[in-house]
Amino acid sequence: MPAQLSTVLYISNYQEKISSGFIIGNATGYTRLDETNGDKMQKFNIVAFYPIDDSKPCYIPKIQEGQVLSVANSKFSIGANNEIDLILAAASILDIDPKDAPVHQIS
Repeated sequence: MPAQLSTVLYISNYQEKISSGFIIGNATGYTRLDETNGDKMQKFNIVAFYPIDDSKPCYIPKIQEGQVLSVANSKFSIGANNEIDLILAAASILDIDPKDAPVHQIS
């Protein structure tokens, strides 16, 4: 059953494909879970939907590799290997270096 979460993610991979009326973005993102152990991360499989028609509203930023995003109120479910499958609903691009991305517990 999907639930909602908020966190800070680093985008490591991004690809797009076109479907009827939408560009579907698929990204891989990571959240640092522990300040002292840099290897403790959570992997996210992210899906974003962007309208092809520029006159239609779009409420999420365009994702690119290397970005750090603050994600809020997005639906998710636990996928294979404890990876989190996330449908992006609300996000902001953070102007910080990925190495400086804060530890952010998933809430």
